[in-house]
Amino acid sequence: MRAVRGRRIFFGRPLASGAAGVLAVLVFWSGAAETAHQPALPLPGVLARIQQAQQAIRTIQFNFKERLLRPEFGAETISGRVAFRRPYLLRLDQKKPQAQRLISDGKRFWLYTPAAAQQLTGDWASWVKRSAFPEPLLSFVGDFPAEEWSPRYHIFFGGYDRNLYKIILRPKTAQEVPLDLWVSDETFLPVRGRFVTAPQTVDIFFSDLKINPELEKDLFEPRVPPGTASVPLSS
Repeated sequence: MRAVRGRRIFFGRPLASGAAGVLAVLVFWSGAAETAHQPALPLPGVLARIQQAQQAIRTIQFNFKERLLRPEFGAETISGRVAFRRPYLLRLDQKKPQAQRLISDGKRFWLYTPAAAQQLTGDWASWVKRSAFPEPLLSFVGDFPAEEWSPRYHIFFGGYDRNLYKIILRPKTAQEVPLDLWVSDETFLPVRGRFVTAPQTVDIFFSDLKINPELEKDLFEPRVPPGTASVPLSS
């Protein structure tokens, strides 16, 4: 069963340790209309604008490309598309290296792998924990908003260059992962991110962002072809 490795479950190729593949994309987009470039702001001002962008979201869609570097596997690229609708409907369609679809309503998840003709199902919170998925990467869809970063992270300003602010998040406890964000001075949304869970490094990039498009609820229905095996996972 490709998606299961011991007690850890991953979307995309199973990882040796650390965060869960393409799910990491969730950190990087929330909705706000594009504006003109802003003068350089201090860190508190940048964080306030990020919070405003988070609060403005109703729906989002975007493409992602994720580059993973792991010594035992070398470099790998994962790509696909994400859709999200408040209060909590999530869909991730991974295209490469293998087709997979993840749907969640915030309480449960459905992970469909066409090549295996199976769909894993179970509790969303338990899946996140078992997959070693870093919680702050859910921040931009409301699970861990920017105003809650400071209790769990030391936040540093990494500079302003080429219309991007660099935000550095360093964990206060061993349960979190280090995270760097490069935030656009137009949208105050990160356009690039990096997190490191040794020995793995993950860089993520985005394209074709659509802010507040019309997304029908049936897009988030976990329908599968007849004959697909349903595999429940215990909490």
